[in-house]
Amino acid sequence: MFEDAASNNDKNSNRNNSSIINGDQAFSAVGGNPKHPAPSEQHFSQTLLLQPLHRQTTEISTATATARDSDSDSTALDMSAVSKQQHTDQTAAAQRAPEAMAETSSPPPVLPGTTGASRRAMRTPSASLFGTLEFKMYYVAYLIVVPNMVYTMYRASSPARDEYAEYKHELSDGWMFGRMIDLTDGQWHTFRSNLPAFAGAMAAYVVLNGVVKAAMAGSKRAGAGRNPAGSILPALVFPCLFATCFVVALSGTSAVFILALALGNYAAAKTVGGRRWAPAVFWTYNMAMLFANEHYRGYEFGRMAAGLAWLDEWRGILRRWDVTFNLTMLRMVSFAMDYHWRVLQERTLGRQQVDAFAVKPQRPEKQRIEQSCAAADYSLANYWAYLTYPPLYLTGPIITFNNFVSQM
Repeated sequence: MFEDAASNNDKNSNRNNSSIINGDQAFSAVGGNPKHPAPSEQHFSQTLLLQPLHRQTTEISTATATARDSDSDSTALDMSAVSKQQHTDQTAAAQRAPEAMAETSSPPPVLPGTTGASRRAMRTPSASLFGTLEFKMYYVAYLIVVPNMVYTMYRASSPARDEYAEYKHELSDGWMFGRMIDLTDGQWHTFRSNLPAFAGAMAAYVVLNGVVKAAMAGSKRAGAGRNPAGSILPALVFPCLFATCFVVALSGTSAVFILALALGNYAAAKTVGGRRWAPAVFWTYNMAMLFANEHYRGYEFGRMAAGLAWLDEWRGILRRWDVTFNLTMLRMVSFAMDYHWRVLQERTLGRQQVDAFAVKPQRPEKQRIEQSCAAADYSLANYWAYLTYPPLYLTGPIITFNNFVSQM
């Protein structure tokens, strides 16, 4: 039995040595041995496949030579143990493979500060609610309440009322059915008195903005990388320039005060944004600004320096710019807070990941509000265009900075 085993081992050794020789010849061909011609691409591929075979046959040949020098029964037992161990290792590796894949495949990151319900809403926009029972109740309430408001105001201003004689001297000539109008409020008086000019300015804005957008159609913004830091979005170029002229026409030389207050808020946002106490700084600055505006009645150059008193002679159409500045203040807080949250998200997810969320097309309203814009969008030019956007400057409505920029 031992002789037969030795004979079989010799045959296997000869066979393995023959494989080794063939493998060596292949490697000599790759190495440029002059005994063999230069290998072709197919031969080179076959040679690469022979490399594991060459290593395997070498290991088998070594094990066979060792087996001849030891007892055949001991060698058989050792080889059997090695085979069992290899089989056990392969089985364990196969069992660990799904776990390793699960560990390496992490779920997509989500923005911090959102619950599971809000994340689901961000992924799948909810259906419209206009046809629901709740909104139908709103329609019925609107049809009842609003006409009743109009009728109540009509009766309250009727000359047939006993109290009419007491406030008749406060009224001005109206334009509808001979009715008198009340222009005692300064803000309302300014708006009504300059309504034709405002209407013409808005019409000019709509037309010119459409022309500029058509001219800049070839430079549409497709991502954050095309809007370098400090630049302005193409869609806001004309609104920013028009808004600057609009603010100067409304407030005259007081536009300097508006710009100074806006720059102060911008500097605060860029300096302390991302710190835990940053929101307190933003709100404190803006609330103190409102009280100061009211106390100093919009400020005057003459109080600062006697030589600058001549600047107070031209305060623009809206002399009390501070009366309507509360809406601008809310926009300033919105920019500061949105930038603050952007810094916090960037620390958690990284700048590239947050920017990837920002350039996602066709985001729903909820997602435009909750997700930050690209880092380059928080520039001074975009900030100024947001504060002074002409259609929303005087009366609103208010939308967040993130939502505003996302629609541009």
